[in-house]
Amino acid sequence: MNRKLVAVITFSFLAVAGLFFAKDIFKGGWDMTEHTFETRTWCIGRFLVDVPVQFEIRSADSRFDGVRVTALGAGTENDLKRIVQSRIDELKVGVEEDGDNYTYVNDYLDGLAHVVRRKYVYYNPENDLGWVDEEAYFISDKNMFMSAASISPEQEISDHAALMRVSQAVRPRANDEIPEGVGACIKDAFVALPPTNESSDTVFRAKDAEELNLNIYFSHAFNSPKAHPIEKYSYLPAKSRQVAGYDGYEYYAVYFRQATGETSYLDHEYRGGKATPVGGDGIEIDISLSKYTGEPNDPPYDEAVSRMIWNGVLNSIRERDAK
Repeated sequence: MNRKLVAVITFSFLAVAGLFFAKDIFKGGWDMTEHTFETRTWCIGRFLVDVPVQFEIRSADSRFDGVRVTALGAGTENDLKRIVQSRIDELKVGVEEDGDNYTYVNDYLDGLAHVVRRKYVYYNPENDLGWVDEEAYFISDKNMFMSAASISPEQEISDHAALMRVSQAVRPRANDEIPEGVGACIKDAFVALPPTNESSDTVFRAKDAEELNLNIYFSHAFNSPKAHPIEKYSYLPAKSRQVAGYDGYEYYAVYFRQATGETSYLDHEYRGGKATPVGGDGIEIDISLSKYTGEPNDPPYDEAVSRMIWNGVLNSIRERDAK
């Protein structure tokens, strides 16, 4: 779904009917130049967000009760078997991932999923407490997926059950699809589960200015054993702001390099949501738009335009109607 975003720089901010209107003042005087951005509506977790089409997803990580789901693309049962066998073969040899070494434990079928178990290779075997990782490979509607979770020796049955429960709720989804029904959107898929302990962390980067990054993070807590308040930035000059109807705090800073060796930066941050009581549910919203290379006023996203995009994105965030 695409929308038009139009901004004229003056004093206040509003978002109406899918158009971003931003008005701001920046160093050097008034800029009355009209900026037009077409936007695209993204479904992230259980929220909808309008983001300029100049931005593309660079990374996305979603977890449900500790289970991470990855789309592997369209494929057949034979395609999936080849992927699983390749994974088993490399684990039997030993594989390094993110600086850690892993080895093969075993594999088995659980319903329609092929589960591969791996374990971390400890330099000191005495540190091995029996944890393993399980990867469940499966097909949903002609698309291949892999769900992964860490399995505790004390909670092996419940941890594995969570892995299978999440896997069975996954279906493919085009990233421009706004789905119906209860569930959460992840990259290339939809997980049809009611809210649980979950998080969605998505990083966008401007295609025409790679130094500008937009990070969108949503999380839900369910029956939390601990209280989680929405904390104000204690070390930053923050002000109150609502996003998607939830209270929170916004921080904005820009620094122009004054001497050789210093780093210029542009940084917008927001933290808000619904505080989580002990035994209750909560929501966390963390958004940032940052530029840490070049100068804050380097085109095409100078300080004023970046501020416009920031307000447009925050004003657009709303919870998806799950009916």
